Amino acid sequence: MSSYTIIKDPKGAVQGIWFKDSASVNDRKLIFMLLSKSGASSMVIEDAIAGCYRIVTNTKDPAGGCYVMLGDMRAPGE
Repeated sequence: MSSYTIIKDPKGAVQGIWFKDSASVNDRKLIFMLLSKSGASSMVIEDAIAGCYRIVTNTKDPAGGCYVMLGDMRAPGE
């Protein structure tokens, strides 16, 4: 499994995932598994399964990778 970080808003709701390996953003099964494991709401998980998310390249820092952003929250550095 690739390195990842769950992105949450100030209230603790899951808003996205950062992946070190940019290829992971195309793996819906992996995204579903990580969202389920992280306690994301069922609505967020259903949207992710349907492919309702944005892929944003990490330009904020030298870690690279990409964000899978759910809902309206902006990716760090976006």
